[in-house]
Amino acid sequence: MEKHIRYVIDGYTTQSVEYVKNALKSYLTNLDDDVKISKNGYKVSLSFRTPANVSVMRCEEIDELLSRVGVTAVRIIVSNVVTYEYEGAAASTTAGGIAGGVSAKKLNIALLIAVLSGLAGYAVGKMIERGDGIILSCEKRNGVWVRI
Repeated sequence: MEKHIRYVIDGYTTQSVEYVKNALKSYLTNLDDDVKISKNGYKVSLSFRTPANVSVMRCEEIDELLSRVGVTAVRIIVSNVVTYEYEGAAASTTAGGIAGGVSAKKLNIALLIAVLSGLAGYAVGKMIERGDGIILSCEKRNGVWVRI
């Protein structure tokens, strides 16, 4: 179990997904995971994670960084997350008062038990990630960042 900070950003861009991903990797040296991007036309959603001990960027800082790579941000959500690895033959987790060994083949059963026991989370690659509280949530309105 590890704690991280997850950034989720919605915006617009004319740049390619690969360009934005590579540019963000070069600007963000403290990434803890790969940058995830989905693009539909000009709309883009970005997500990346940093270690919990790194200072949280403000909305204006994130906006300035994204503008350098050709992304216009309109909504930013920053939250604390807890990640549980299930990579390898077995992983052991304690969450929501439930403890147990989980093999990768029985992941669906483990996810079902976790959800039913109050652990709301989702799978990201070879990790299960659970939100642990929103740190910052803001939206750009008339060119000004407003906390929501």
